[in-house]
Amino acid sequence: MRCFLIIITAVWGALLWAGTPAALAQDVLTVQVVSLDPDQGVMIVEPVGSGSTPDSITVYYALEQAPPRLSQGDVIRMKGTWSPDNSGQFTAFHIGYGKNNQDPTGVRSRIGKCRGQGRGGGKGQGKSWGK
Repeated sequence: MRCFLIIITAVWGALLWAGTPAALAQDVLTVQVVSLDPDQGVMIVEPVGSGSTPDSITVYYALEQAPPRLSQGDVIRMKGTWSPDNSGQFTAFHIGYGKNNQDPTGVRSRIGKCRGQGRGGGKGQGKSWGK
């Protein structure tokens, strides 16, 4: 048992020493689109709410990452990383609309599915077993 505890402690320490993987170091921002250039994959956004982010942020993204109906004035959520060179530049890996920050993780809608609130589907969700 001691050997197992020592091995687990050593592995955990090595992982912490190695640093956080890039996938875990991503930031999530809720922003409003100020200007958009879909041909170049660049947009300028402003943060929604409070925080220590700059007033305007230049966002670079892959063309297939943007929602098809994305337009100026939309409030969106982005997942990505800040540029190490310039704090006003952000590279987005995922862009989506969300639900006005009411359910950012999707947990509430999944709970609602099993309570018969009309969202989602599946067999027997929201129905009693005895009937």
